[in-house]
Amino acid sequence: MPTVITIRSRVDDVKRVEAYLANGLKEEEKRITFAIHKTEHRLSEFEKKFNKKTHQFLEEFKQGLIEETPDIFDWWAESKLLADLQSALNTLSSIEICPQ
Repeated sequence: MPTVITIRSRVDDVKRVEAYLANGLKEEEKRITFAIHKTEHRLSEFEKKFNKKTHQFLEEFKQGLIEETPDIFDWWAESKLLADLQSALNTLSSIEICPQ
């Protein structure tokens, strides 16, 4: 079921309000996409350093097969950040401005 949000403005200029909202959403999408690319790059550096893919690392980490070091914690944190960013981008891309 879609979420519906009503927005009110004290200015009677629907087109301008729509444009501000649309531009804000586009800027946020750019920001999140940039963060995703940076995070993916950091993850690839960990994958090269430890010679394994992140999904393999996460499975081994969950099973307690990997010793926790600062690098390992950073790798785990980056993978969590990527999942959070992808979820945010998914939510953002599902937003549609529907004038009434």
